[in-house]
Amino acid sequence: MGSLAASQLTVQLTFNQMSLRIFHVIFIIASIVLSLFVAVWAVREYQATHSLGALALGVVFVIAGIAMVLYGRRWFNKLKELS
Repeated sequence: MGSLAASQLTVQLTFNQMSLRIFHVIFIIASIVLSLFVAVWAVREYQATHSLGALALGVVFVIAGIAMVLYGRRWFNKLKELS
């Protein structure tokens, strides 16, 4: 088996073994990071332009980030109970 075929087989096995729980954890973390990144960007945009729309966007994404952190904590606790 060539090295390319072996690496494709390894990638395929890795993706097949990834559970829905692991995907959910990765997705929650990525969503939190993205939300906080957008919030910081929007606040910096507000500082530069004094646009109320940018400020509102920053506030919305800070709230969304906090909500996702709370959801993630609740979900992780539920995951521990189920395991």
